Formats: sequence, structure tokens, C-alpha cells
Amino acid sequence: MGGRLFLDTLGFHENFIARTFHVFAAGSGDGLLLMTLKPVISGVEKAMRSLDTVSLRLGIKNYGRVKVDPSAPLESIGLVHDTIISTVEGEDYTGLVADLSGGPRMVVVSALLALLLASDRVPARLIVQNETGTGDLLGLGLAPPGSGSPGDRGPGGGCSGWWPRGQV
Repeated sequence: MGGRLFLDTLGFHENFIARTFHVFAAGSGDGLLLMTLKPVISGVEKAMRSLDTVSLRLGIKNYGRVKVDPSAPLESIGLVHDTIISTVEGEDYTGLVADLSGGPRMVVVSALLALLLASDRVPARLIVQNETGTGDLLGLGLAPPGSGSPGDRGPGGGCSGWWPRGQV
């Protein structure tokens, strides 16, 4: 496939995710996997429907939702981890863009821990946004120094040149 998988934590508003799509020029060949808290409430359902529409318009394949169970944190981390690995490897994505800006803390922490556990198999770029724009970008994964890949800590800040389109 060659695109990127966007992993996004979702609360009541889809604003951060829409901004990430814009910044990274998301489109055909890319995928979306949403994480939210279980049970899903009406405000989150509304945001998901909006993202379904945006994904369809941009040609982004929507893989649905991973529902994090607050009563079973370890199982939730395992579910997120396994879903990340199987989706990225099963669809041959080149990497993962994880925006952990939205949603409840339980969802964000589960996603972050799952990403760290998966970082030896799935190159990921972690984004944290605030209300005014994209914050720090962090590459997760193993790569030789100077490669421009997620684990690179050489000149250029570690992640420069890693994504083929939508450079930040």
C-alpha cells in the first residue's frame, strides 16, 4: 500500500484529527484508526460520523474504532498494541502518524504505551497538539543514526525527511 496509518485518540471533537490530515496531506493510500473510551457516548459518536465523512472525501481507508475499557487497562494496552501491529503490517503501511491530542487520558496513555511497545516493529511519528497548532513531533522506532528515520537522533532533529509527503 505504501501510505501511512493515522492513529488518533478521539473525544468529543475531531478538530485535532482534521488538522493532522491537513498538515500531513492525508489522502488516498492512507488509513485511519480511531481510539476512544468504552462505552462510546453520543458526543463521540457525532465526532466519529464527521470523521467518516472527511475520510471518505479524502480517500482515507477507515479501520473503525478501538474502544479502550477503563476497567481493564492492561488488556486495553494489549488490544491497542495488537491492532496497531496487525493493521500496519497487514496493509503494508510505511509508518504510523499518532496524534494523541484528543480524548480522555485513559485513551491517550493506553495509546502511548502501546506505541512504545510496538516501536521496534512499527515506525511511528508522535504528535501532540494544543489549541493553536501542532506541538512537538517525536519519532519512535529503531533506525541507524543519520537515516532520517524515527529513531534517528542525528543532525536535523531526528525525524527530518522521514515522511514522503506532507513534511512538517
